[in-house]
Amino acid sequence: MPKARVIKKDLEYLLFSEIYHRFDDPKARRRAFSFIEVAIECFSRKGFENVTLELIAREAGVTRPLLRHYFHDLDDVREVAIKYIRLVFQKVAIEAMGNGPSIRLMLVNYLEACFAWSKNSRTHARVWLAFLHLCYHKKNFRELNSKAVQIGTERLTSLLEQGKATGEFNFFDAEKAAILLQALITGALVS
Repeated sequence: MPKARVIKKDLEYLLFSEIYHRFDDPKARRRAFSFIEVAIECFSRKGFENVTLELIAREAGVTRPLLRHYFHDLDDVREVAIKYIRLVFQKVAIEAMGNGPSIRLMLVNYLEACFAWSKNSRTHARVWLAFLHLCYHKKNFRELNSKAVQIGTERLTSLLEQGKATGEFNFFDAEKAAILLQALITGALVS
């Protein structure tokens, strides 16, 4: 069977990649992302509402003014942390998807990567679940989640349409199937 041909756009890290461009200097990016990892650990242990800039700075072993050099305020840290988690998750899923010799195996690899991520990145997964909960209360989080869902749906829809065109899948509506797959992934993460 010939290797599946995937549209390059489907394998790009489209969602939230602007956080890479926010920190132009690679050294500054590494440092900012190390602070974000500390913040994610704090959010995982204490929740979004019980974490302060002071706590993150203390856990990171830096001063609060240095942390403020990279992030405007705690809301900025929260938003970048969520974008960072989704970007890491997206990278894992897309790399796994790209390893399939057929559309069907690409889909299987994508789904398996989603579940493996939730198992292997428990801290990130816990914070992502807390984020999903806050989507009901915070408009900016709801908008971030809507973007994530939209990009994921588009990626899965494109993959499913390609599978339908090659005869690997036999269903009526690729977009509805993609939405269902995303709901199953989220449901499995919650459980």
